[in-house]
Amino acid sequence: YGGWMSGTLSKWDGTKTVVLNHIEGCGHNGLALTGKRTFLIACTDHGAILETDMTGKQLRRWDTDNKGRKFVGGINDIVATANGGAYATVFGPYSDAPPTSVIGRILYLAAGQSQWVEVADDLNYANGIGVSPDQKTLYVSETVGNCILKFTINSNGSLANRSNFALLNL
Repeated sequence: YGGWMSGTLSKWDGTKTVVLNHIEGCGHNGLALTGKRTFLIACTDHGAILETDMTGKQLRRWDTDNKGRKFVGGINDIVATANGGAYATVFGPYSDAPPTSVIGRILYLAAGQSQWVEVADDLNYANGIGVSPDQKTLYVSETVGNCILKFTINSNGSLANRSNFALLNL
């Protein structure tokens, strides 16, 4: 499990907790287990995506997308897909002040590729992300937008047909 405040990836055996990975200030937030039996970790505070083996050893780290753009606002959540790909959300700057810009994005890493590609933007603080059991729909929450969006997942991992899945009331 990921510990946002502690900046750790840990495992619990029912009795004790063992820290597998710790990066000061990372804010291990979203966590996904891939089909290769590696972990993808959303490093919120550093704005990075980490891949580790099952023991927590870092295998790869991404700080930018395929166009060299930093993950401003941090990576909030991540989900692995059945075809070996993964999606991640770029949140937005965290502050006690109300947000003034719409900055969230969705990134995609295709199976066998080495760079994350933006597949959606203009999200109002993209947060949690999930894929439907049939792998045809991507769901993502917009924290400031107070809704859950859905997208059709195309065969190449790109997204289409953005629409509201649920409008939330506070």
